[in-house]
Amino acid sequence: MNEELQVELQEALKQEKQEMTAWVKALMRHTVPETRSLKPMLQNMTLRELQDIRANLDVKGAGRLRKAELAARLEEAVPPFARKWLQTIIQSEYRFLTRIADAGGVMAFPPDSELTESADRLRAMGIIGCGMHGGKFCWYMPEEILQIFRSFEKESFEAQILRNTTIGRIVTGCLYYYGFLPFEELFSRVQSYLSQKDIDADQEEITGILLNLAEWSGTVAFTEDGVVSGALTEDDFVREELAKRESMPYAEFSYDEIFAAGADTFLEETPAVRSFLYYFLKQGTISLVAARDLLENVIFMLQNGRDINEIFAFVVSQGHPDLLKKQNVESGYELLQLLVAINNEMHLWIFKGHSPQELAENAGRGILFHPDPQAQDACQLTDPM
Repeated sequence: MNEELQVELQEALKQEKQEMTAWVKALMRHTVPETRSLKPMLQNMTLRELQDIRANLDVKGAGRLRKAELAARLEEAVPPFARKWLQTIIQSEYRFLTRIADAGGVMAFPPDSELTESADRLRAMGIIGCGMHGGKFCWYMPEEILQIFRSFEKESFEAQILRNTTIGRIVTGCLYYYGFLPFEELFSRVQSYLSQKDIDADQEEITGILLNLAEWSGTVAFTEDGVVSGALTEDDFVREELAKRESMPYAEFSYDEIFAAGADTFLEETPAVRSFLYYFLKQGTISLVAARDLLENVIFMLQNGRDINEIFAFVVSQGHPDLLKKQNVESGYELLQLLVAINNEMHLWIFKGHSPQELAENAGRGILFHPDPQAQDACQLTDPM
């Protein structure tokens, strides 16, 4: 393994942790106002935070307003926006907001909670605020928003949320396998899957839920010509590869496969995936939970076209740091073979949801990694297309 690459990876992880710590500390500098209404919440925000809300709500003609003027403008804009936005929320979002509402509008949460990032996106729309209250970090709902939230008829509201969640899972499931879809392709596929469950959703409704997913969970993101998975970071690479395969049909999946892939914790259990988890269970260097987290990072890196040697270096540094110290070539080669097998069995974005193994077997097409223990770079890349 390249030692410089390992150091680079460690530095990147260290920087990410430092940035996260700084962000949480910035949130904790706020305080919950004595009167929990929109006006004091907005007045207590920085100008940059107010500008984020303005941009997210698409408030026109307010770009050059001073802080007090902008806060007053947003005080008028947030409630009508919130009424529409709340009708696009999904179940996890509803549970979070219900906990706050049931606690009287303010509730303590650990600042390093897994919900903090999602909650902060809602804060950037004026839906909720945060700060220290009674010595604890809390999220709270301004009285105006709390009143709107409580105004919905419970049974019909929860039915709408269940519908939103189903649509959201279908969208997320499609992007799990395809990575990127042009708008028309996405709408067509989502509507086709929904029709199998007698759900009729137009493009406007789907777009509203897409916007919510982008803000609440970060599982999707918009581009000028389509929608991408929130895990796609190397957009240029994926676009270039897709352009080479413009005539290739998309892989087809059943409703159940797409719905399952839309779950937050979904991980497709191919034979190679199971072998990877068993490898670390056998080595005993990290827990099974940590091995699963590591595997999710491997899949993320493979989908984004990262070099197999870089992925190998990352896995060793995070899951088996003693591998090279022991000079255990056999164990290292076994790990490399597992990474290669995971790649070949994966439904890759660059192949429109097809796996390299499927293409190679069925049509003599696809990219297969073949590890070569004698090669300086640990593996060679062959393309039978």
